[in-house]
Amino acid sequence: MTLERALAEVPAGRPVDLAEGSWGFRKDLRSWIAPETEDMWRRLAEAESETVRIARKFSSPDESQERALAQLARELFLLQSSDWPFMVLRGKNAGYARERFDGHHTRWSQLAEALLNRAPAHVLERLTSELYEIDNVFPALSAKAFV
Repeated sequence: MTLERALAEVPAGRPVDLAEGSWGFRKDLRSWIAPETEDMWRRLAEAESETVRIARKFSSPDESQERALAQLARELFLLQSSDWPFMVLRGKNAGYARERFDGHHTRWSQLAEALLNRAPAHVLERLTSELYEIDNVFPALSAKAFV
């Protein structure tokens, strides 16, 4: 169920104040958020909001659009899923982290563009299949979770 639906169905609890904490450097967010990773966070935020917008735009997708939307969500999750910014700031694999981050963002962008431009079904099918085979994760994922 979507967060919006859960909020509508579950009664609101008592608010709590959470202290910021992390297992990162000095137990705060500086292991992820710094000027060196600002571009990554900006692109993540844009991809997140655009994924939701695109998923809502296709409220009744055909089969090829549904598969492309699911792959769009997969690429978003892969973009978010690892500690790419942590690796850039604290790891010894900054180049690898940037390469993976940029690759997922490029694939996400290709799918978003194809969907928004109403690419023909055969084009969406081919692109979606090619991109799915790269990482081959979350086979049961549906973009309906974003709507």
